[in-house]
Amino acid sequence: MPPTWRARYLLDLAIAHSELDHDEAAVDQLLTAERTAPEWLRYHTLGR
Repeated sequence: MPPTWRARYLLDLAIAHSELDHDEAAVDQLLTAERTAPEWLRYHTLGR
């Protein structure tokens, strides 16, 4: 799986955790996505 696809999946998980008020899990997923594809996440609208 390309890193950008994995990062998008992790970003979706972060959003879902955020909507459920699981802030710590959301931050963990977001940081993992950033480590997976930092160049992609930097310019992605939802990642900001």
